[in-house]
Amino acid sequence: MRNFVHSVRTNEQATRAYLSYWDLGTVILDISDPANPQYLGRTTFDPEEEGDAHSAFVTRGESLLIETHETDAGVPSFWDISDPSQPVKLSEFVPDGYQLDTVRDPKVRGSLAYFSWYSLGVVVADITDPANPRFVAQFVPDSDVVNPDFFCGAPCAEVWGVFVERDYVLASDMNSGLRVFRIH
Repeated sequence: MRNFVHSVRTNEQATRAYLSYWDLGTVILDISDPANPQYLGRTTFDPEEEGDAHSAFVTRGESLLIETHETDAGVPSFWDISDPSQPVKLSEFVPDGYQLDTVRDPKVRGSLAYFSWYSLGVVVADITDPANPRFVAQFVPDSDVVNPDFFCGAPCAEVWGVFVERDYVLASDMNSGLRVFRIH
């Protein structure tokens, strides 16, 4: 079983943990007392859906959770978690040119969400209104590598990680290495 733990840190000690727990969704825990974590709630999937919650990001204020899914048809979902016992799904983000592929590793800076999306590269969305995320930009690294261990049988990008620091975006591509760029 894969899981990803994400806790929100402020100047004080973190009080919640968010665990992407595959088909169980993203589990929200109160960790005010780390020796005695308390279950608060979780995101859910329809019975016919393959969930595969892979990673999550929680915005400041802990009211918006962005959840990604490691499935061939995974898209990010946006959840209102202002009441962690009853997360409410606000939307899903499907960019232009979407194809069956895996999205993972969301990051947020200001009103922009950054996703690593394998063959779609890094996809950036404006999440000012998380019920209606808007496509902003995309960066797909050039690659002349054909890697039979990954999804594509022709040269393609396989971006599986994104990190944002100041004005720079770092994208890790399994076929062509680390790329550093700016969004203007």
